Amino acid sequence: MRIVTQEHGAPRRRLHAPRGELSLRRQLAGALTGLVVLPLLTLGLVQLREVVDLSSRMLLYLIAVVVVVVVVALVGGLLPALAGAVAAVALLTHYFIPPLNDSAVADPTMW
Repeated sequence: MRIVTQEHGAPRRRLHAPRGELSLRRQLAGALTGLVVLPLLTLGLVQLREVVDLSSRMLLYLIAVVVVVVVVALVGGLLPALAGAVAAVALLTHYFIPPLNDSAVADPTMW
């Protein structure tokens, strides 16, 4: 009977890739996804300004942003997803919370 140790046997297959092995191309694809989808999403929901009230628009926007950020994270990794989340908050503040087209929040209770 012969016992084969791991170092002499067949190499073990990894089930997952080690951290940080996403290629630059995938990271750029994730960032590009966020750069394209977030402004389009914002533009689409700004068009509903007259039809849907503020709280409903913000809820729709945040649900859609979560989906977009998860997709960006799956495609491009953590850094593009974090950048997309920060950009989404900036877009939300600028286009949805009064005063519109301004980064200041007139009424802090709107948050």
